[in-house]
Amino acid sequence: MKLEKHSRGLTPLAAAISLALTAPLAFAEENKTKDEDIEKIEVTGSFQQSLINRIPVTPKELPFTLDVVDSELLELRNFTRPIEALTTLPNIARTEDRNGTGTTSFISRGFTAPILVDNRIQNNFRGAGARDDSFVERYEILKGPASIASGPVGAGGIINTVTKNPYVEQGASVKLRADQFGSAGVDFDFNMGEINNSDTVLLRVSGAYRDFKYDADHQGRTTTAIRPVAIFNLGDSTSLKASVAYRETESNPNGGFPVPNGEIPDNIDTDTFLGFVDGEVESEDLLINTELNHEFLDNLKLTVRASKQATDMDYKHIGGVYSYDNLTTGDYTYLSENAAQNEINATFVDAQLAYQANFWGRSHQHY
Repeated sequence: MKLEKHSRGLTPLAAAISLALTAPLAFAEENKTKDEDIEKIEVTGSFQQSLINRIPVTPKELPFTLDVVDSELLELRNFTRPIEALTTLPNIARTEDRNGTGTTSFISRGFTAPILVDNRIQNNFRGAGARDDSFVERYEILKGPASIASGPVGAGGIINTVTKNPYVEQGASVKLRADQFGSAGVDFDFNMGEINNSDTVLLRVSGAYRDFKYDADHQGRTTTAIRPVAIFNLGDSTSLKASVAYRETESNPNGGFPVPNGEIPDNIDTDTFLGFVDGEVESEDLLINTELNHEFLDNLKLTVRASKQATDMDYKHIGGVYSYDNLTTGDYTYLSENAAQNEINATFVDAQLAYQANFWGRSHQHY
């Protein structure tokens, strides 16, 4: 028996009905595939931490010099104190407060460069303003007409410290440091991300313990620091960020004396230091920061920021005039011991209602 296949075409009416029935199925399957391929991105509120996110100008159009030292560059430089990486930039020099506590001071183009924290001026007098390196995401160094972005706060430039924020993905890191003088330290950073798998609350905790040693045996500085920060997404248009930064410092700064003829007397042990232990410092610094953002419209946003800073510092310092003629006997013309205690409490509050309207052409993209 021979089998034959017969092919019979559809009538125009049957073809139309078949197309009508199969089209929705094909369209639904295509949509399903596209939905699965779409990458989902979760966005949280934006906070005013940067020097340049307050003005609608792209970085390449800024009329001043801007250097950004981010965490990647800090890792590459591998300084024991990461903030010292700023000294590798042109026209930036580091100074130090005499008791070795508080925020390190810098000079930009020959002028004192104020250090901002999250785009805000902080008190940094004798032990205050002690933003630990473990809290920092990046540094922004702005040189030139800084008043364009941050007001007349620095003639030569300003340095902004951008602190760490929590993000959605969980993560943890621990960093150990040491140097040739015997310094040792540990930095930690734990990002808990979303609490209870909800984007309502995000939490991150960072901190450090460091025991700094120097080329002089009797010098040293010990710091303990911790900073929890949380973001609360209270709704589609409202977000709140709160952080508590604490740092404790104990320091023994060096006190030396000048050598007028360029020679060090034989009875001075040069393996230790040129002088004697003449200072002892204990300081505590606490900074509480909050920021509330609410968007009334896409182009109308309210920002309210407040901070409370408290610093307690005790120090003693020995000074005097040395008699070089009597160095061999250990006599001095006179010595005086100075001691002081200062407590600083400062409160900062500011509010900003920003409206943006585009009357002609396209609006600039924010950095």
